[in-house]
Amino acid sequence: MKLYVDGDLRDFSELNLSFRDDVLLRANLSEIGIIDVTPSWSLLSLEVTVQLSQASDRFIVYSSHERVPLRAQRIISK
Repeated sequence: MKLYVDGDLRDFSELNLSFRDDVLLRANLSEIGIIDVTPSWSLLSLEVTVQLSQASDRFIVYSSHERVPLRAQRIISK
């Protein structure tokens, strides 16, 4: 699995398995914060959650299986 930000490779992992809540990929976006990618595997699919950390705040900015909170949507749209 590879993490690209604006076309630049920021992180990669050769692990084929990750346990729930284990951060598999991470990238520091300097002034924006740190982005963490957490995959969760089910029998037939891969689900991904991407969280952004800013100082002491941490919130979901993308999820293939959860709703993104309105606060995060506002920050993303800026």
